[in-house]
Amino acid sequence: MTPILHLPPEITGYLIEHLSLDDLLCLRQTCHTLNHNTFHLFAPNVFTKNHFGMRRVMLERRSLEALAHIAEHPTLGPLIKEVEISTNHLLPLDELRKIKPPSRPISEIEAMLERRRNGQDEETGEEEVEEEEEEEEDEEEDEEEDEEEDEEEDEEEDEEEDEEEDEEDASNEGSESNHHRYYPHLRLLNKEAYRKAFHDQEELIRCGDDINYLTRAMKSLVNCVTIRITDDNRIWGLKRLQKEIGILPQRCLTFKSPKSVELVRRMLHALFTALAEGNASIDFLEITSGSVVENANRISPDMLVKPTSAALDNFRLHTLTTLSLNLDSKSPEHNATSIDWSYDLIQFLHRFPELSQFSIEFEYRDEDRGSFTGSPEWRSSDFHTTNYATYTRFSKLSQLLFIPKLEIVQLGLFDCTGMELALFLLRHQSTLKDIHLDGIVLIDADGEIGSWLWLLE
Repeated sequence: MTPILHLPPEITGYLIEHLSLDDLLCLRQTCHTLNHNTFHLFAPNVFTKNHFGMRRVMLERRSLEALAHIAEHPTLGPLIKEVEISTNHLLPLDELRKIKPPSRPISEIEAMLERRRNGQDEETGEEEVEEEEEEEEDEEEDEEEDEEEDEEEDEEEDEEEDEEEDEEDASNEGSESNHHRYYPHLRLLNKEAYRKAFHDQEELIRCGDDINYLTRAMKSLVNCVTIRITDDNRIWGLKRLQKEIGILPQRCLTFKSPKSVELVRRMLHALFTALAEGNASIDFLEITSGSVVENANRISPDMLVKPTSAALDNFRLHTLTTLSLNLDSKSPEHNATSIDWSYDLIQFLHRFPELSQFSIEFEYRDEDRGSFTGSPEWRSSDFHTTNYATYTRFSKLSQLLFIPKLEIVQLGLFDCTGMELALFLLRHQSTLKDIHLDGIVLIDADGEIGSWLWLLE
């Protein structure tokens, strides 16, 4: 029988395409010669079909570095059509007891139970294949091995520097153990590893490496057309990080932590800077982080436009035609007054002159004063609709927002008057083709459908 290494590359590639991910991983680990000789044959079909069409990353050095390496790979880079950036981040150690971690979405819990019923582990093996691919890319450059050795030496130095802090932690270990029942989510926390990971996150930002990695990726991802900003927990490297520090990072933005606001704002700034400098051809942008998670905030418009920079002052993404936003009706900066909130959003939308499909939803509903603990004032008996503009974002937005090429619009989860909604739609009537309304309450309808009938007429 002819050994597999002596078969023609085309036949070998055909055989490899029919292997499962686990078998493929084993073969690549045990026969690097075979992998090297046939990689260009099976990679497009195998990796596109399984997971390389989409990449998920977070604000973490190895996650962003892996994205840059894969994007620059001559075979794998062109396969990526979509990049998903998660808002996962590490808060300062002293805030972990103050900030209650976001809940896990019901959809994720159901998916986890389904995997268990099917006899599958929490991990599907996809991450193992991705880790193996990154390792092979590193093997192509001998310098990477040297860098890993240097990192190990740095780790040893960091351990020595943290010995004094560890002694203090040991002295307080007894008291902390008493608090485990009050902070069960911190029971497995590895403080030393967490400090190191948090320090690396700070260094990543201080040196501008987050922008550098994303810019390298956007310059090379010539076929990427979709960007999503989510709170997804299926990110490359997240399970590895959890094993190191003992807990999951802060998943979503929370206005309760100034550091959380700072980090998510930085992540957005890094992404848009990379899009500007990388000349990306993105067609679809979705921002939905925090929309299905309790005890979290959505992103607010001021975080999309600030801080600014020379690269972003005149940034226009002419390829983008579809934008989907799920925004917070509050803001960590100016308490989300109607006028400020609207101007920030309009400034952001000006970056996309070819926008034709626009979706915006408010969480949790645009119905309060814009304070952190506001309540729907219009429901009180002494409330007058003439004062409603003081309390909502859409009231002012309906007067100011104009998207010249808008064809499809989806609006949801806010309260307004029939006139406000009519003004917005009539301003775009020359271009609009489809209108989708979801969860909208007309406050001047008084429980009747009269305002809706008037609006339709």
